[in-house]
Amino acid sequence: MKIHPLKIYILQNGIKQKELAKLSGISEITIHRIVNYKTTKSFKTTIQRLHNVTGIPIIDLLYPEESCNKK
Repeated sequence: MKIHPLKIYILQNGIKQKELAKLSGISEITIHRIVNYKTTKSFKTTIQRLHNVTGIPIIDLLYPEESCNKK
């Protein structure tokens, strides 16, 4: 099962999607869609905001299926 890098961040840091939405300025529904692979298109500003808040590499946010669960 693929786990999105953003979902891993949320679980490891014990925060809620709602909290991440508030910190990043992105709607909670958008974060939900990204985490659950319900969208394949994310705008540059969305990815940049998520990167700024989480520190997840931009490439991993853009192409999560290629970065999922890599160690």
